[in-house]
Amino acid sequence: MPESKEFVKFSRISISFLGVIPKALISKMAAIAYLFMIVSMITNAGFISILYPFAVFGYALIEEGRPPKHFWNFIIFYTTMIIFLKTLFQLDIWFAINRAIYDKMGTGDLDPTKFPFNYENINDDYRIGLKRVEGIVEMFMYILPEFIILVAVWTQQFYEVLLGVHENREIDLENISEARDRFLWQFDV
Repeated sequence: MPESKEFVKFSRISISFLGVIPKALISKMAAIAYLFMIVSMITNAGFISILYPFAVFGYALIEEGRPPKHFWNFIIFYTTMIIFLKTLFQLDIWFAINRAIYDKMGTGDLDPTKFPFNYENINDDYRIGLKRVEGIVEMFMYILPEFIILVAVWTQQFYEVLLGVHENREIDLENISEARDRFLWQFDV
């Protein structure tokens, strides 16, 4: 009886509960990745992230069981490319390229509203989804949804490896009756 009282103490239960929270979060990393794919589409609202809603609603949620590892590898590649493009768009070399083109064309003063490159109008004209941000905090917030997608996908893949289902899908694994037959076959029952 004293051991039972010790086992059901609130402090022991609360410590166990704190250990369950990370496990529950890790088991739902795919849903977190889907959520931040939609958040990325909403915040960027352009061509650069149009594939996220198609990947989530058109493939991942319709797939029986869970998406295969090739889907997650593609999302990692695509998200890395988005981060690369967002970072590349922030470089000041584009101003130098604009200046060189205007000087070569002989137009004199740099007019930011004309060809060849205009940060303000490029999203209005083409809806690319890239924008120029100033400051490190704004840059971090600009790229944060993609970083969260990467972390969630990597954690999801790690979780699948730990469960042993990364290489196979649930429909490829044996069901309970097949497992029982395999077990009984060992003993020739």
